[in-house]
Amino acid sequence: TWHPLSTTGAKLPPDQDGTILLIGCTRDVNDRKMMEESLRATEELFRIVSHAVDDIISVATTDRQSLYVSPSFFRVTGYSESEVLQTDFATRVHPEDVALVEETRQRNLRGEQTSIEWRLRHKNGHVIWLETRANPVRNSLGIVDRIVYCSRDISDRKHTEDAIRQYAAEIERSRNEIASQADALRLANEMAQQAS
Repeated sequence: TWHPLSTTGAKLPPDQDGTILLIGCTRDVNDRKMMEESLRATEELFRIVSHAVDDIISVATTDRQSLYVSPSFFRVTGYSESEVLQTDFATRVHPEDVALVEETRQRNLRGEQTSIEWRLRHKNGHVIWLETRANPVRNSLGIVDRIVYCSRDISDRKHTEDAIRQYAAEIERSRNEIASQADALRLANEMAQQAS
């Protein structure tokens, strides 16, 4: 069986008769090599998964410093990585949702898991609806030091919900109009019967 080894050595000063001495140490690094290979495989799997999903995964410190942003964020929002790093996150939040996002962040800092629907401004200016679940991560002292976010673009669902609300309102208006016309016909019928 072959095992990877790590060898270090040094040449010592020659002794009195001129003999050159070497000293060395050899260690079996098989366990370390196996761990490195396992780590490489895990990183490769993570890279494959993070590039394949449409959900946005990000990790930030409690002071909003990004530790990780999945590639899907850039696909969904249109922003480049440098644009995201150069601008304040709050400038991309829809003005009507800034308070909700900040209140939710404060809950996360207290250790609460949250789920909200909010709007983000796409680089091209249109609004994207996102559903975001946030999970605080505590360090070994029990203090929240990171927050993991998982967001999904729900714009299509929101547009469908708006269309359904509009249709429901239209149906209600039509119902009211029909009821009003039925009342008018009933009144006209009653008046016609009384006249005859």
